[in-house]
Amino acid sequence: MRPAILLLIICWILGIDLAYAQNTEVKFDSIPSITPANDSLTPSPVPVLADTILPDTVVTDTLQPSPKGDIETTIDYSAEDSIIYDVVKQRTFLYGNAKVKYGDLTLEAAEIEVDMNSKTVVARGVADSTGTMQGEPIFTEQGVTYNAKEMTYNFASKKGIISGIVTEQGDGYIQGERVKKMDNDEMFMRGAIYTTCNLVHPHFGIRSRRLKVAPDRYVISGPFNMELNGIPTVLGFPFGMFPAKNERTSGLIFPDFGESQDRGFYLRGGGLYFALSDYVDLSMTTEFYTLGGWGLTLDSRYRKRYKYSGGLNFSYRKVVREQDDFSKAITNDYWIRWNHSPQTKGASRFSASVNAGTSTYNQNNSVNFDNYVNPAFNSNISYSRTLGSFGSLGVNLRHNQNVRTEIVNVTPDISLNMNRVYPFRKKGGGGKKNFITQTSFSYSGQAKGELTNNLAKRRSFGFEVVDLEQENDFEEDTIDFFSNFTGVLDNMEYGARHSIPLSTSINISYFTLSPSINYTEYWYPRRYNYTWVDELDAVVVEEENEFSRAYEFSTSASLQTRFYAFYEFKGDFRIRHMFTPTVSFSYRPDFSTPDFDYYQDVQVDKEGTIRRVSRFQGGIFGSPGLGESKSMSFGLSNQLEAKVRTKNDSTQKYKKIPILQSLNIRGSYDFARDSFQLSNISFSARTTLFGDIFPNWRGFNVNFGGTLDPYVYEITKTDPITGKITGSRRVDKLMWDEGQGLGRVSRVNLGVTTRFQPPKSKKQKDQERKNEDNPVMRDIMNNPERYVDFNIPWSLSVNYTISSSRTGLQDPNTVQTLNFSGDISLTEKWKVGFRSGYDFKEKDLAFTSINIHRDLHCWQMSLNWIPFGPRTSYNIDIAVKSSILQDLKISKRDSWYDR
Repeated sequence: MRPAILLLIICWILGIDLAYAQNTEVKFDSIPSITPANDSLTPSPVPVLADTILPDTVVTDTLQPSPKGDIETTIDYSAEDSIIYDVVKQRTFLYGNAKVKYGDLTLEAAEIEVDMNSKTVVARGVADSTGTMQGEPIFTEQGVTYNAKEMTYNFASKKGIISGIVTEQGDGYIQGERVKKMDNDEMFMRGAIYTTCNLVHPHFGIRSRRLKVAPDRYVISGPFNMELNGIPTVLGFPFGMFPAKNERTSGLIFPDFGESQDRGFYLRGGGLYFALSDYVDLSMTTEFYTLGGWGLTLDSRYRKRYKYSGGLNFSYRKVVREQDDFSKAITNDYWIRWNHSPQTKGASRFSASVNAGTSTYNQNNSVNFDNYVNPAFNSNISYSRTLGSFGSLGVNLRHNQNVRTEIVNVTPDISLNMNRVYPFRKKGGGGKKNFITQTSFSYSGQAKGELTNNLAKRRSFGFEVVDLEQENDFEEDTIDFFSNFTGVLDNMEYGARHSIPLSTSINISYFTLSPSINYTEYWYPRRYNYTWVDELDAVVVEEENEFSRAYEFSTSASLQTRFYAFYEFKGDFRIRHMFTPTVSFSYRPDFSTPDFDYYQDVQVDKEGTIRRVSRFQGGIFGSPGLGESKSMSFGLSNQLEAKVRTKNDSTQKYKKIPILQSLNIRGSYDFARDSFQLSNISFSARTTLFGDIFPNWRGFNVNFGGTLDPYVYEITKTDPITGKITGSRRVDKLMWDEGQGLGRVSRVNLGVTTRFQPPKSKKQKDQERKNEDNPVMRDIMNNPERYVDFNIPWSLSVNYTISSSRTGLQDPNTVQTLNFSGDISLTEKWKVGFRSGYDFKEKDLAFTSINIHRDLHCWQMSLNWIPFGPRTSYNIDIAVKSSILQDLKISKRDSWYDR
């Protein structure tokens, strides 16, 4: 009998299962004990099965688990080469891509030894023919992976000894010569290095003799020093602690320090970061200067998936500057930013975009180029709700601010809009369409207020006035909005407007006639009475603080049609011209007559000049129409596109190429006016040129517009030295009647923009869609100015604008600028960006900046240089990429902010 068969029979008699195979997977809780057939018998010794080989045999272990002991769950294990059992010593040997899984613990290695007596597992790699280690242990527990040269782990105590470990903790990597792993997953390392570089031999690291690691919590180090490319440096500390969490955690923000020429030495940007919850965070940073200035910034971001996201930032700065005479100039600045973007869901929607503060904040504190050059800022907080089939409700709080003129306007309003109602139409919209069934009406109401620090707007009567009801008599036309808020509130204008339009439409052959009637009513809290007083040499304005209403109505009819013209050319090419002429007539009575009492004839000077002034002067919605209006408006819209048949297309379809996307001409003629009945003629055009020539270029976007003044001007004044016209007067004579053409161009503007950039591949587009759920990548996409995308090899944007305007016969005022920006990746690691422009009038370069970025694997270098102008400066930073060590950097700055 063969020895192998004899061995199997002996094992079967003794109750032993023997398994050896390739690609074998076995499960067990413990090596089973050997029970004798008769309790009175003493069990005979069991032989050690150590060198048995059964090639090409697959045997599955069917052992039943023994009573529960220190091992709490099933152990799964497998090996590609062989599995050998030592039954007596209860040891198992796994060879060739061995794998053991115990609960949430997984161990992979070239060789694994399991000892059930000591409840330990030993894993190691093996050397190949060249001496290179292969199959070194990979240990995974609760999602944390450890790479090692050799390790021993105890299932019962959950402790282990690991040699040559490499593990990732948060954004960092840890390498240790020898590690003791505790049952609470903490590790004590000897001869360790902590880094954020993922190379085997990292570019830099923090070398420490002793290190304690609490996975997903923190890393604590004893005395340590920096290493650069394996070379020790003298930079170090007696101890250190580094966060190792994958989610946001609260902590300290370390400040920058330096010197400002006019503010003194400073500590800037230090503070606290609070991870308030999974949805909200808050950072609080401060700055202090030795001359007494200080600042505070609160910045919070929030996001609720599938519902809303946004951010709130508030900054306060007390700027103390030392003047040339050693005196101190003090300025208090603040700025608030808030953006809230909802995901439309249900019947209501709330959104916010707030950008406001003191007029000197950006000049004194902002390092953002757009904030520095932009004089105007706008804000809007809005809420809207759909009211079923009735209509909709909207609430808005708008704000606009000009930091140059220092004028601030805050406008709250609420509006109610009713959907259009067809009273003569059958339910469901069926039936024949005629002018009766097409008759409809609707309603819109709006209540609005306006707070402004521009008192000149309230006093703008066009003549000298004395307001007896003015409580705050400010001499300035513009006051500070917040420090004089009482005066701003006293000058608040508010009111309401109701509008009911009634309209229908009639189809006449190829024409559509649309008559309509509109009724509008105004509600105001006050009205004015005017009295000329010779002693004051001014008009006294007296307020009647009582509810006042006024109304007006008008009627109109418009006639519209659409024509097409086709121009055929040789060789599968044709042009389609679509033009839409419109003619309308409107009539509005004169609501300034004494019958309505909406206006008053007032003497405005000693010469006895009489003017008709509205009793609702300065009303937020205006006043009923002054004078009768019988106006005919006319317009013509054009579109021009080419159609080219694709020769290689078997379907012989035409491809559309836009030539002129729009060309509009507008004007009107008022029959009720006694002079200057024809209005200015406005024109505008928009098109894209050469958009389909190259795949990475969308062509030139061209916008053109202007105004023609059809009336003749006479010279009233010239400069005696230069002979230039300095004054002119408009005459009620058409230039066409005088043989001088259609009119004189009083305003014209041209804008041309283009952008060159390689097209994105399908792989890049798919990756962008995947990144939408990644918080880090989402932050990059939402804030592209903070990051450098090396995947875009190059890009170039060019914007050319020219505008010219003139008053009468005076010389035109022309502004012409060319702006360009872009970037280019010189290599996979080098990227250069630029931004500049040229002012043709000033004959000088506009704001210019140059940015250079270098990817240094685990580090990055950036250079920002503004070579000239009021913000001449440069910043050079070499910093670790990882946010966990973002304060590990070398910086050199020469900023305008500190000069």
